[in-house]
Amino acid sequence: MSTLPSLRPGRSRCGILPRVAAAALVILFSLAARTSHAQSQQALQFDGVNDHVTFGVAPSLGASVFTIEVRFKRTGTGATTSTGSGTNPANGLTSVVPLLAKGRGEADGSNVDANYFLGLRTTDNVLVADYEDMGTSNNNHAIVGTTVIQNNVWYHAAATYDGATFKLYLNGNLEAQSSTTAQPRFDSIQHASLATAMNSTGTAAGFFAGLLDEARIWNVARTQTQIQNNMGVELLSGSGLIARWGLNEGTGTAAGNSIASGVAGSLVNGPVWSTDSPLSLSTATSTRFGGTNGYITLGSPAALQLSQFTIELWLRRDGAGVGTDTGTSGIPDAIPLVAKGRAEAEDPVRDINYLLGIRAATGVLCADFEEAAGGATPSGNHPILGVTAIGVGVWHHAAATYDGTTWRLYLDGLLENQSTVGQPVAAASNVAVSFATALNSTNVAAGFFNGALDEVRIWSVARTQAQIQASMTSEITGPTSGLVGRWGLNEDAQTQVASSAGTTLNGTITGTDWSWAAGSTFTPPAPPTPPADPTGLIATANGSSLVDLTWTDNASNETAYQIERSTTGIGGTYSLLVTLGANSNGYSDTGLSASTEYCYRVRAMNLSVPSGYAGPACATTTAIPNTALDFGGTNAYVSFGDPASLRLSAFTLEMWIRRDGAGVGTDTGTNGIPDAIPLLTKGRAEAEAAAVDINYFLGIKASSGVLCADFEEGAGGASPSGNHPILGTTTIGTGTWHHVAATYDGTTWMLYLDGNLEAQLSVGQPVAAASNVAVALASALSSTNVASGFFDGLR
Repeated sequence: MSTLPSLRPGRSRCGILPRVAAAALVILFSLAARTSHAQSQQALQFDGVNDHVTFGVAPSLGASVFTIEVRFKRTGTGATTSTGSGTNPANGLTSVVPLLAKGRGEADGSNVDANYFLGLRTTDNVLVADYEDMGTSNNNHAIVGTTVIQNNVWYHAAATYDGATFKLYLNGNLEAQSSTTAQPRFDSIQHASLATAMNSTGTAAGFFAGLLDEARIWNVARTQTQIQNNMGVELLSGSGLIARWGLNEGTGTAAGNSIASGVAGSLVNGPVWSTDSPLSLSTATSTRFGGTNGYITLGSPAALQLSQFTIELWLRRDGAGVGTDTGTSGIPDAIPLVAKGRAEAEDPVRDINYLLGIRAATGVLCADFEEAAGGATPSGNHPILGVTAIGVGVWHHAAATYDGTTWRLYLDGLLENQSTVGQPVAAASNVAVSFATALNSTNVAAGFFNGALDEVRIWSVARTQAQIQASMTSEITGPTSGLVGRWGLNEDAQTQVASSAGTTLNGTITGTDWSWAAGSTFTPPAPPTPPADPTGLIATANGSSLVDLTWTDNASNETAYQIERSTTGIGGTYSLLVTLGANSNGYSDTGLSASTEYCYRVRAMNLSVPSGYAGPACATTTAIPNTALDFGGTNAYVSFGDPASLRLSAFTLEMWIRRDGAGVGTDTGTNGIPDAIPLLTKGRAEAEAAAVDINYFLGIKASSGVLCADFEEGAGGASPSGNHPILGTTTIGTGTWHHVAATYDGTTWMLYLDGNLEAQLSVGQPVAAASNVAVALASALSSTNVASGFFDGLR
């Protein structure tokens, strides 16, 4: 392994090494001696002919104050370019080999000037740096080092500009500086690059021969102490760090950026991955995905086919990401975090075993599984959604559990939602398990997470909330009961991720849009403060089946309101009635029983503890009012149609009536009642046919005012379609309420007025129960629904 120019504390080939840097090196090599990695530190080797890394125009890398730094080992002369004419610092540099740059010599006085350039000059083999300002000509600010760069030795190079001074460092030692207040061309559209310098069209010129590692761009000017403290270690994050390329991929043609939403690089013309780097790997990393094509796949080992489970991880969302569908009645836009399947043909071996993600539309946690073949609805989805939107830039712990009965979803150890399912999981699915995407049975990815993942765990048991909270703030590094797989994502190099739970369930990083990044601190955000208590709960009964509730919403940070209800009095047991959205201040409780007291209390909710209650407040519904229908005796009636349930061979007809006038009678048929005022009927005089005969008729005889009733005989009787009338004896006057009833038991007609028997008649013949004529109140209908006879009064 190659080293910095000198390992002796206090000395370097460039002169005196500051004590703080020496101390950093002692710590660095001590850590390297204690830590063992399956992966190897990586760097990129460039051929000095045309190899380079390009980042494109990359506006996010533009900076008016900056620190640019990179580790390099020169192995040859390379090819040169220029940042200007080189006649003096204001005219730029010539014969320079780029290390890290955003621009080179092109034209003066516009956004095609260089924002910054760090490289080597071949005429004297020293470190150089330059930038162009916002002026129209002679706008370069070149500075030149003094130490001769040796081949095959690792160095650290840095240049800073703080708005007043441009400084150049080699191995943490100041090589040169220049005072200037001219603002760098931060809006340059020249392309950013490693091992070359590019103009505004992306044309490369000048090529470095050697190895590069740990390239960083800051939008602040770092102090010499800060540079010295971090030049010999990997630095995956920091305040003001806008780009960091660790160059640890070890394969492929992409250079991932460990900074959230940072621009990644593309390897051009075949730079070679190398393990020749003196840096120790970090032991506390995460994997960052860019939301386009980067993900991890674990394949489909039998150990990950689970009927009960806990899925948990730490996540930091950096951008929107891309959602995918989980299936019919599932989640249409789930951004996958951990998944075993996605929407596909309904088939036990292709269904979703489990999926934990973020809903793209709302930003809340979501999870889903599809039902096993032995369930009530095989291949049916069972989605569950959280309530708290997950913002960007903050680490959160997420977990989903299913114990065979109940789904539970947790954010930062707090219960977000639960759902009783009670159906088996599609554990026979042989779809691959993946992180940051969801695969189908042919390993086609859909949906991509934009952000970082750390400490991913899959258990074969449903962990309790207490267990999740107890273990979420630390790493699990060894076998644990029920833990099927744990991926710490601390490899920091190359594309393999290993499970450290005592099982060999290793995964592979796939795609180009990913990088190793700083790990989680395993500290959840502080929970929100409890919401303010609602006040002024009022319960008002509005009728026999409705209570309206109102209250004052005093909270500003609630996610929901819960209303609880007691049906056993103000001091009784309260149970959850309904959960409403934030900012609610009222609710209508419907479908209640009449003359019943209902008591209520209301509280505000968020992920912290709930607020106190408003209430209780009670209200008693009113009794059901006694009402009647008022018929005028001319054309008003009620029709019930001809439901089969009202075709009767034995029956009782009864009601309360108040006669207010004469009404109009109708005929019930030959040998029937010629002037029957209808009360409750199924048929009237019509052609003698079983389908249009009278099933039953209860009324008042117009000529005498007495009760009357009739039916026609069924087809199986002695005289099919024959009438069987019966008449009462008491005249029914106007203005008085009476109860009337008629019964037929298959043998005997009986007629009652106010509960007293008025008449009875032995018939012993079947009723025309096959009649399809509509049942009516206050009139009698024919088979064509023509009304005849009208009752005048209330019913």
